[in-house]
Amino acid sequence: EGGLTLHKSRSNNNYGWVVYDTENGAGANALRLDGTGATNNGAVAPYANVDQFASNGYRLNTSSGSPNVLNDNGLATASWTFLEEGGFFDIVQFTETSGDLAVPHQLGCVPGMIVMKRTDGTSNWIVYHRALPGGSLKLNSAVKEEDLGTDWCPVSDSTFTFKHGDI
Repeated sequence: EGGLTLHKSRSNNNYGWVVYDTENGAGANALRLDGTGATNNGAVAPYANVDQFASNGYRLNTSSGSPNVLNDNGLATASWTFLEEGGFFDIVQFTETSGDLAVPHQLGCVPGMIVMKRTDGTSNWIVYHRALPGGSLKLNSAVKEEDLGTDWCPVSDSTFTFKHGDI
């Protein structure tokens, strides 16, 4: 059905937040939630840890890569998993263009929060939330609400529209 898993080492603060989703695929297709980098499309050990998505969850690889941030012996980690479900969570891939871009989603309701990240290059994680009048957040920053040049136009039960900004 599709979904996303978010991991964080509780034992080693040098290992950042790592995101895997079914749109980008398992393996070395991780994104760092606390960074600005593109999808990690090389088998770099710290990020090649979720190697398969299945109908009942996901599988961690058992390779002895060093460091293996999700599956090292004795390493405490935390994991959150979100299933794509109407009215709750959806993953959408799109190609950005100049000007206004209406992006379709499958929620069937008006989203309360939208998180966007460019996957093929360096960019911030941009957050829209209905409680932020006219502002956005950078998920990978400690800075409070700011004007990032991203104008969120209509957000509806089938699309969200924004003008090119900081993604």
